[in-house]
Amino acid sequence: MTVETNLGLGYVFERVLDFDGKTSRDMKKFLPTTRPDAQTLQRIWTILLNFKSDFLHENIAIVDTDITNFMVQEPKPGVYRVRIVDNIGTPVLIPLVYWFEFAAAWKAKRYWNRIVTWLAENYSEVIPPELADQLRAV
Repeated sequence: MTVETNLGLGYVFERVLDFDGKTSRDMKKFLPTTRPDAQTLQRIWTILLNFKSDFLHENIAIVDTDITNFMVQEPKPGVYRVRIVDNIGTPVLIPLVYWFEFAAAWKAKRYWNRIVTWLAENYSEVIPPELADQLRAV
């Protein structure tokens, strides 16, 4: 849905909520800055590996890799998925990713690897090198 604002056309999206009605946390707030217990660590790795699979399968085009644009939703207790809430699309004049699947796949891999690199650098306690290697798209 679109709305007219004082800054021009705006887009309205659903609010991402968890099963308990609370607003889902963005990935920056979801990821711990210190090494969590083994069970939490395994849950985070599973969430990220599933996100990788979805992101690359759908060839999602994003403008940048700001992890605050990724919400970690818990739609059912103990079930998690990542939802992209902003900067979807491409800023280029001729958006080849919309017409050619190879271009979309190339861009999705490129941006996914940027996300992984940023996470590995900024959350090294949660994303060790061996997980970063598993997360990278080849």
